[in-house]
Amino acid sequence: MPSATTKLSALEGVVIRIEIDSMRMLVIPEWRDGPAALRHAAAGAAGIGELDAVLLGGGGVWSGKREAGLPAARRVYASKPVAACLGCGAVGLAAYETGTLCRDGLTRLLVTATPAGSAGDAGIGFVLGSVRPGDLLYLPGVGVSPEGVTDVADRFAPRAVLLGATWFVRRCGPGSRDHDLAWMVARAFPDAVLLAGDGWPEAGRSPLAGRARPDLAGRLTFFRKGRPLTIT
Repeated sequence: MPSATTKLSALEGVVIRIEIDSMRMLVIPEWRDGPAALRHAAAGAAGIGELDAVLLGGGGVWSGKREAGLPAARRVYASKPVAACLGCGAVGLAAYETGTLCRDGLTRLLVTATPAGSAGDAGIGFVLGSVRPGDLLYLPGVGVSPEGVTDVADRFAPRAVLLGATWFVRRCGPGSRDHDLAWMVARAFPDAVLLAGDGWPEAGRSPLAGRARPDLAGRLTFFRKGRPLTIT
């Protein structure tokens, strides 16, 4: 079992701050409103010191001009097309390609890209690992397909999986409740902690717990703005 401690904090929009031991990073798992996401990321970076990484998922169109709005970080990870647009040393990862991030020669983080589905090559998710790739946290990204989830589950055994807030109302297939994407993730990762950000805008007026299937609600762990969640 990996010994790294993971702490998640929900920020504005869909931006998440993640701390893994001494590593500090910001994640934009579902890229849609680019300028707003950058503002939220910049606000989240304030006051926490140097960022080790920014992880850009989703399938939005980035440009070199937008790169200037990214918080300063030692490394920026994105899909290969997005990294090419960003330039300035951004690291582009293809699906299942792994990058290694080290701090002070002591802490090592393995950042592996995963396919996000509908966004094509421009959109990726991530799995983060410490001892081995994908043993800590899975961030599926926007538009991930059921097949993509199954493929990731066959390759990795993350301690926790971050669920998209929209999954509680989205269907992956026609009609059947069995095609609920959140439930498919729960079945694919039976031993993982299932994380949901209850403060995200998609939650609207209804708490996400009220939207989840009864047989799924008991496995959900919520993290909210101002209340960091620690996973050991």
